[in-house]
Amino acid sequence: MIAVHAIADTGTDWYPKNAMETFRRHSRLSFVDTPAAADLIWIFSYYLPLDAIAARPWTARFTGSGAIRRRRGLTGAPIIGTVHHLVPKKESDFLPRIRRLDAVCDAIHFFSRINVEECRRYFSTPILLLPYWIDLNRFRRQGPDARAAVRSRWGIPGDRVVLGSFQRDTEADMVTPKLEKGPDVFCDVVERLDPAKVFVLLAGERRHYVERRLAAARVPFRNVGKVPHGEIAGLYGCLDFYLVTSRYEGGPQAILECMATGTPIYSTPVGIADELESEVICADTDRFVAALSRPYPPVLDAHAERVRAFDAGAVVNAFERAFRQLVEGHRASSGDLCRAAPGLTWAQ
Repeated sequence: MIAVHAIADTGTDWYPKNAMETFRRHSRLSFVDTPAAADLIWIFSYYLPLDAIAARPWTARFTGSGAIRRRRGLTGAPIIGTVHHLVPKKESDFLPRIRRLDAVCDAIHFFSRINVEECRRYFSTPILLLPYWIDLNRFRRQGPDARAAVRSRWGIPGDRVVLGSFQRDTEADMVTPKLEKGPDVFCDVVERLDPAKVFVLLAGERRHYVERRLAAARVPFRNVGKVPHGEIAGLYGCLDFYLVTSRYEGGPQAILECMATGTPIYSTPVGIADELESEVICADTDRFVAALSRPYPPVLDAHAERVRAFDAGAVVNAFERAFRQLVEGHRASSGDLCRAAPGLTWAQ
């Protein structure tokens, strides 16, 4: 059994914590608390301190390139760094950490080809593609009784078209819009709809920007705030449409969650949106508004079938196989993982 040391932000209750809890629930890997006990080190949250990694004997003298380790034939556990997405306008914030990640890792892991194409210029280290995962036992279609119960619980009117958005939309100052998430686009779309016919359901933290915009436009809405992860599927079940209006995304996980729960979704072409049928991709405000004025295309069954490939059990098994090949390849080739593990999906 392979021993893995994961560096993940599990102290706050958002995506990394929920993702790693789901992964570990389905995994047969041995997760260890220290890098020294690991066969493989997985940096899932690259913004966390990497001091313990840099202090290991084979990385203590790295000077900016992962290739240095390979040229010196240094041994040890392979180090894999996960990146979801990067926002070019925030380069001054992330670039120092990304350079360090690139230097210390044997491979950089992305979840989608869209993000590889957007971000490959930041990395000299080989890039590995492995998908997101979702627990399909928790996210599944809701029946009409469950839908009615959730609407009743949160006071959602039954005679309105309910639009959903479950993500942060405001920066930490609680004023500035988090533009990579496209909250301005979301509000531009909603403000062009008839406020007498729609209702917006918000969930998650830091919804200040969208709340202010909707209130100013007199669009009725309800923010249920941060709800337990296990209750999110029920929220999807009471929607008529979910809108992803982001400019940059790693996933978002909402795409898989909508596919699994049978929720009609329209999305910008970000992250894993290429898993959706092309008819529901909207590149700008006009296309969102036009799409919402038409009957939803018959794509829900195709989405339900496609999301099965992302079931946590199957995806975690794929990660385990990949990790095993990386460990074996690293031992056999002094770290030249692309050549040692040709069966994996390398983006470069």
